[in-house]
Amino acid sequence: MKTIAGQFDDLPDLSTFTLFYRQAESLGDNIAVIAEGESVTYRELASRADAIGDFLAQRVTQEQTIGVHTARSVDMVAAMLGIWKAGCAYVPLDPDDPPERNRRILEISSCEIVLAHPELSEPNGLFETGHANALVREIVDVRKISTRASALPRTQERPGGNCLAYVMFTSGSSGAPKGVEVEHRSLVSFLCACRDLIEFTESDCFLAATTIGFDVSVAEIFIPLISGGTVLLRNREILLDPKRLAADITESGVTVFQAVSTIWSLILEGNPEFPRLRVAINMGEAISNELASKLIPYGEQVWNLYGPTEATVYATAYRITGNSLDSELEPGASAPIGRPLKNATFAVLDPDGQPVRPGQRGELLIGGQPVARGYRNAPALTDEAFVQIDRGAGRMYRTGDVVAVREDGALLFFGRNDDQLSIRGMRVEPGEITASLLDHPAIAQAATTWLTKSNGTPSIVAAISTRADKTVDEANLRDWLGLRLHAQKIPDRFLFVQDLPRLPNGKVDYKRIRDDVVTAESRSELPDTARGPTATESTLIGIWESILNVSPIKVTDHFLASGGDSIAAVHMISRVEREFGVSLSFRDVFAALQLNLLAARIDGESKQRPEADFVFPLHEMKGERPLFFADADIRLAGEGRWTVSCPLYGVSHWAQQRDFFKATSIADLARTHVLAIRHIQEFGPYRIAGQEFGGLIALETARQLEAQGQEVEILFLLDPSMPAQVNVSDHLEPEAATPTNAQRLYHWIARNRLSNWLTYQFYHLGRPRNTDQVVAQFLPRNRWPAFWGKERWLVENYAPRACAGPVVAFFTELGDNYNVWMEVFGSDEYFHVLPENEDDLFAGPGRAAWMSALNPWIRPSSPVEVEQDESRTRTPQT
Repeated sequence: MKTIAGQFDDLPDLSTFTLFYRQAESLGDNIAVIAEGESVTYRELASRADAIGDFLAQRVTQEQTIGVHTARSVDMVAAMLGIWKAGCAYVPLDPDDPPERNRRILEISSCEIVLAHPELSEPNGLFETGHANALVREIVDVRKISTRASALPRTQERPGGNCLAYVMFTSGSSGAPKGVEVEHRSLVSFLCACRDLIEFTESDCFLAATTIGFDVSVAEIFIPLISGGTVLLRNREILLDPKRLAADITESGVTVFQAVSTIWSLILEGNPEFPRLRVAINMGEAISNELASKLIPYGEQVWNLYGPTEATVYATAYRITGNSLDSELEPGASAPIGRPLKNATFAVLDPDGQPVRPGQRGELLIGGQPVARGYRNAPALTDEAFVQIDRGAGRMYRTGDVVAVREDGALLFFGRNDDQLSIRGMRVEPGEITASLLDHPAIAQAATTWLTKSNGTPSIVAAISTRADKTVDEANLRDWLGLRLHAQKIPDRFLFVQDLPRLPNGKVDYKRIRDDVVTAESRSELPDTARGPTATESTLIGIWESILNVSPIKVTDHFLASGGDSIAAVHMISRVEREFGVSLSFRDVFAALQLNLLAARIDGESKQRPEADFVFPLHEMKGERPLFFADADIRLAGEGRWTVSCPLYGVSHWAQQRDFFKATSIADLARTHVLAIRHIQEFGPYRIAGQEFGGLIALETARQLEAQGQEVEILFLLDPSMPAQVNVSDHLEPEAATPTNAQRLYHWIARNRLSNWLTYQFYHLGRPRNTDQVVAQFLPRNRWPAFWGKERWLVENYAPRACAGPVVAFFTELGDNYNVWMEVFGSDEYFHVLPENEDDLFAGPGRAAWMSALNPWIRPSSPVEVEQDESRTRTPQT
């Protein structure tokens, strides 16, 4: 059997503790670990580990398993090293994990001693007698024993080689977690290979935010400690706060950082100014070519690392560069996972156990020193997963992952060949979820499977059949599973059935379950209601559809059931703050997971803020819906100036001041306008207008209102600005085909952004300045050029699309601008040209002309509409 191998070195039979201790001897004053409120040198850390090791040596035998149940602190690292000093293996127990899971881990791993911060276990009684883990005979407060030694031990050689280093638990198909036994020879091989790969030295700092219950924590903690570098310990919550993470990396001098692709996506979206690292690593889940390309500027080295827990963290590596990514990859493939690390081998086999040709798909098997000993107290599972495929190839682990080998030897990853899936780096076995559901007293039958959401991510689905005399709802099931499983293993959707669907052979029909879930969702409809979604609900629907990549979303939909998770919640919180100016916490989101309930919470927070001061009444009239006019001249408020038969509200983007500069597009401005308008008039039909630049905002406002299911009675455009992103070369006046020298000079200045002020002065040379009192009131004169320059930039990057409702437009002349807008709407049926030489749109015959043409389009409101409008319409504070 031919296998592909990385460079193979016979490493000495050293323990990981010995490699750490050699650094403590030579670099004793270097900082080893920084945690919240504490930092220790190598000498101090070795002293603490020595004290813990001496304490344990009097109580244990070699290879005995010792639990670690502490906060993320120096104590945690000292405990792991001290366990190795005593010749034992550590078993990680995450205090944030459900207590039932930790009890099963203690039972399976046969832990008799636990090094702990006892106060973390008291609330859930993890170590109380009478539970399944009654074999635990001693709970040791690690703080009380770690300070007993003050000098380095006399001997630093500890058992290594085939001795057990740790037992790491993953999801188990039978319902119980599987404990992967990793020996020191595998761990030392991996750490040295990875250290050499990323060229880690004593000057580097690795940010460690992964719980020790995941194998990738081994890389974050021990690559630095065998290299003389620094570990920066942080809690996992920092990964969900991109700005705080970026600041911490900068302030702490972090050079190496790893994360799963969903976290990288969150980081790069939430903080485009993320600091550049020496090494940026994607691990734990596949990364798309698109995201990999975005990651390149953020690291001198950017790596995609792959490996299962059974092969000691990482087994293959791929260096991501601008030249290495193949945009023509086979559909469905991620960025490559690369070639084997030193001392690792791999084979790719078809279902008959035969090697596949380059480019063909097969199951990946990993061999060499990284391969683990097996599963703790599970010989049958071990024999099934760890196989001898050929005497020359040695013992190999069957990953269950589907890959193909490129011509250059790099591996491409295509997902799983079984029901197991990965969610943000966590392996999820449907059998474990099913077993936890069947423990519930009300459930008679259960089956777990998964769907692929439209955005390509997995969604866990559980089918439930209850006992005849019992009832249970989704909330109860989520609470029940929350005590037993990681949060990301809890199903997104539950399907309640009388009996589980089955195939003719009696096995569960998982495809039928998936189909029934899709059918049930397509049939669910919004309950009968006299109204459509509110403004807040409409905006929130758009946010959910964008983040969850699911459409349509209804006001009664549930965030988790729609495919949301903690990562999506972070994205949503960020968008809500941007759209509504409301700061939500995780507690707020998970206390109101139904869309309409979350919208009500947002509305409640919004009431604490003043109403939008950029929308103001210019002419009031009882019993009619207003016309919302973007950039309306304040002169229309004068007595007798407004002759259209409806109220008039001015909407000024100039009055938004700094918020105007935050907008990245005209669509951004329109979203702000829609929220303000719907705060005043909650439901349509709407009357929208705009002049010049405000005409572009008005068009986008109308389009967004229609997208929210609202009727736009009329869109009125008064000499709207000419959009740049329209192909209208066939419609321009002949003399416009060749620009004048003055036009060339203006566009050169604007494109090069030499000076907004110069551009403004040049453009307005010989032209009357904007004397609108709204602008004068809200904006200092010396800021006009900057705002004008921002307007120009937004216009140049705007590609208009027609709205569905009727459009009436007035232009000062029959020329280029007229032709451009005719191209946008495909017709000029309701386009008008003002009388010759009438370029003052808000005085004299010009104003009278467009008002008389607009008035017939304002249909009187019905009595019902009048009554509704009076209850809905609020006059803003001015």
